[in-house]
This record gives sequence, structure tokens and C-alpha cells, in this order.
Amino acid sequence: NSPKTNLWLCFVFAKQKGASDKEMKMLDKGLQNFAAIASQLNCDVNFPGAGAAGGLGAGSKLFLNTHIQSGTDFLINYTRLEERIKEADVVITGEGKLDIQTLSGKVMDGVATLARRHNKKLIIIAGSCELSKKQIDQMGITQLITLKDNNTSEVEAIEMAKDHLKIKAALIQM
Repeated sequence: NSPKTNLWLCFVFAKQKGASDKEMKMLDKGLQNFAAIASQLNCDVNFPGAGAAGGLGAGSKLFLNTHIQSGTDFLINYTRLEERIKEADVVITGEGKLDIQTLSGKVMDGVATLARRHNKKLIIIAGSCELSKKQIDQMGITQLITLKDNNTSEVEAIEMAKDHLKIKAALIQM
């Protein structure tokens, strides 16, 4: 669940994308201005999911009069993922970076929830991981393989992802 259009949104997501402190302050002012204009048009853009995909949720509600729903729920239902997980022996999935946002309604969190619900082994291959051991255990992750490790920098993991994935995939323990 992406946070509402507020300071937290800007100062978390913009920083993730490489914005400087000065740029984040400018972006925050822009978000506040956008929310004020939307309010004048009788559209509240402060709702869960408003900031998802760079503010696409808020923009589509304001300009296209759309109904907003959880992207994770949509994907799980559309792909019939729960049915597939019920039938599976093991769930193998991937994520660029496991971090606190992973636990906030991202698709990975939904997959982990379904794997736990159906007592399935969950193996995740990720670019990197910033979660604690406790958070990893709470997600029900059986095996976590990261491309970034003591021997591989983040830059190398990104630039050589295909090669590292081939090597790391061999580490999967079924």
C-alpha cells in the first residue's frame, strides 16, 4: 500500500530514485500544490495507492475518474495465483530489492502471504536484501538468494545480472 500524497511519499520514494534533498523539497512542494488543485476540483488524491507508480493512482483518479484497487490484489486474482500456489510444490519468485516497502503490499508480500497460507516452501532470488532475519522469517522465506553479496557489489550485480542469475539459480535447494 503506497502511502498517501504527503511528505513521507516524497522523502522515501524520491530518495530511492536518486533525488537530492533539494530536489525532494521541490518535489514535495509540487505534490502539495497538486493535492491543493485536486481538492479545488473536488477530488481527494490522498488515498492508499495515490502515490503508486510515481503518482499514477492520484493522476488517473483526478483526470480519468478511475476506480483504484490494489495492484497486488488485481494481479493475484487476474493470474489465479492462489490456485496455482495451492497446486505447487514450491514457490520460486524474485524481487529487485527486498526492503521495508516489500512488506507494505507489494506483489512479493502477496506471494509470500499465499505461500504461507498454503504451507509452501518459498524461495526468493533478489538483487539485494535490506530486511532483518526476523522480517525474512516472518515472510516465510525458506531460502533467500541475493545477487549482491560479500563478493559482488550492487553495481556489478545490476550490470551482470543475467550472468549472476545463472550462477545463483544453481544454488536453489528444492
